[in-house]
Amino acid sequence: MSGFIEELFFENIRPQSRVSEKSELYQEEYEKKINDEERLIKTLPEEYKKLFLEYADACAVVNGEDTLDCFVRGFKLGAGFALDVFGIDGTFLNGLLKDAEE
Repeated sequence: MSGFIEELFFENIRPQSRVSEKSELYQEEYEKKINDEERLIKTLPEEYKKLFLEYADACAVVNGEDTLDCFVRGFKLGAGFALDVFGIDGTFLNGLLKDAEE
């Protein structure tokens, strides 16, 4: 029987996946984003279209890195909570969380 961390490692637990329904606001804004992007691409001259697509790709990378950072920091914070619950000194986590902020 594998443990929680092993399940997470082998992607049997996927916290980034959203099983729940997204909010109405999210759905509306997502559709607006897609529609606006399509309209913008159609109206841009070829050289600006390429620049815009490079910009959009860079935004996606930055958002992905931010999401990863939030996940890692949240995981470390959760580990700190677990240690505290069991009365284990988790002061070493302070450095880990501080490093993530820099």
